Amino acid sequence: MFAWSLAQDSRTAPLLAGIAPVIAAPHCDHDRPQAKGTQVPVLSQTGKWDETVSPSELPWPGNPGDKCVTNRDGDMYRYLASHWITTTWAQGVEGCAVDRLTFPTKKYKFKGLSKESTLKCRTWCKGWKAHSVDCAFDGGHDSPEFTMQAALIFFDRHLPKKKRFDCRKIKKKQHCKKTSCAWKKKKCVSGS
Repeated sequence: MFAWSLAQDSRTAPLLAGIAPVIAAPHCDHDRPQAKGTQVPVLSQTGKWDETVSPSELPWPGNPGDKCVTNRDGDMYRYLASHWITTTWAQGVEGCAVDRLTFPTKKYKFKGLSKESTLKCRTWCKGWKAHSVDCAFDGGHDSPEFTMQAALIFFDRHLPKKKRFDCRKIKKKQHCKKTSCAWKKKKCVSGS
């Protein structure tokens, strides 16, 4: 939730290249886009059956008109539905055509994710550098390994071309590079 707040605040948003909250949504009274004058891409990843920070009125995907969702773990906290906040994020951004009362039909894919990945993503925005992406995976309030991998691929896609690193090839690399994808190699030593 803190990542959303940082990207919504004009003091911190210019410092961010993007955010990728996992199993997190803003509280219901924080329905705001990224700070004015900034372009902070977002990749939201939620568990379809999360009862702590529910992505929608369950069962998933809920209704596209659902704005606020009450969690089901007994705390009665209210969060923005993941579809709602990613739609707010895409509104007014070049390349994003938003219709708040439907779900986006554009699929956003991550080639090269681990075989265990159940991540399904959709977006209002054009291209592989989509500005706002709403994803859900088969699971609850947890963070499977592929969520980190997807976040790093998403960030990599938003880098200038000469700084990009093809995260899909990381399994074939025999050494670590100082890139956003180096986490995947478990044999890396610090500073290599």
